[in-house]
Amino acid sequence: MVFQHGQAFPAAISERWNYQILREVFFGVHRFGKLKRGLGPSATMLTARLNDLVGIGLLEKHAYREGKPWYAYRLTDGVREPVVPAIVAAQHSALVGHSR
Repeated sequence: MVFQHGQAFPAAISERWNYQILREVFFGVHRFGKLKRGLGPSATMLTARLNDLVGIGLLEKHAYREGKPWYAYRLTDGVREPVVPAIVAAQHSALVGHSR
């Protein structure tokens, strides 16, 4: 699967922070502040990753508070289908790896 700017889906999620952000958004963590608190990156790094994920078409950015530049992020319609199996496979791998 190829997204905007020719970036392949596997390449996009193979980067650690991108995968963690997509996983959190998939599980319902949509707001910047909650993503930052839950994952622990710097605000600058998280902003850059979110902008990259929006730019390649994996996430959509929505303002959720008038008068302030606060945003929520959602998976785009086209990415839901490949993200679900990727997240499930990664979670399964992590669980299997820990049980050995």
